Amino acid sequence: MVFAGRNDTATTTDDIGVAATGGGGSTLTYHATIEFHGTAKLGAPIAEVVFEKIGADTEDRLTRVFGTPGMTTPVPATAPAADADRPHRPSARQTGG
Repeated sequence: MVFAGRNDTATTTDDIGVAATGGGGSTLTYHATIEFHGTAKLGAPIAEVVFEKIGADTEDRLTRVFGTPGMTTPVPATAPAADADRPHRPSARQTGG
């Protein structure tokens, strides 16, 4: 999925992808780009430092939520079924980079 936005200051694009991997897992990718316009370009070097920090913090949070890249995280068998009429089948969730 791609989300894009534009205003007088900047154009932003967020590209989020999920792809199946072997063994029933998936890989999540996220790329964000920001292109500053006009006089906002003068602040780009400072903004780059700020957004690099935000990106690193986001990567840390996503890793805590989804697991270590390349690691398979079992889903507990006690997790509730998505549909009460269908039994829960334990599965695995995999993230990668």
